[in-house]
Amino acid sequence: MAQMDLCGAVLAKQLSRGRVVTAAAEAMSFHRPVIVGDVVCCYGECVHVGRSSMKVAVEVWVKKVTSEPIGERYCVTEAVFTYVAVGADGRPREVPREGNAELAEVLALLGR
Repeated sequence: MAQMDLCGAVLAKQLSRGRVVTAAAEAMSFHRPVIVGDVVCCYGECVHVGRSSMKVAVEVWVKKVTSEPIGERYCVTEAVFTYVAVGADGRPREVPREGNAELAEVLALLGR
């Protein structure tokens, strides 16, 4: 779960251009176990942007490299994390929209 939180936080930090804190982890689903030796990859996608908050859907996938079937990939865990952009004082701040090309791309994908 900690690795998933870090994955989502990296994306939220990029989109908000600054510090973020984790406000919530919701809808965590465990589909299959991770076996020792599996290669683990975390993927995040922003699914909502508010005034100061962002929701990031995170999936954890594995690739079998030491046990059969070698090369198989599948999702093992997924969750949605909420992050809040914060200023140096630790208080919520707005996610900057002006001149923020990465955020503009996400908002376009979200239809906003």
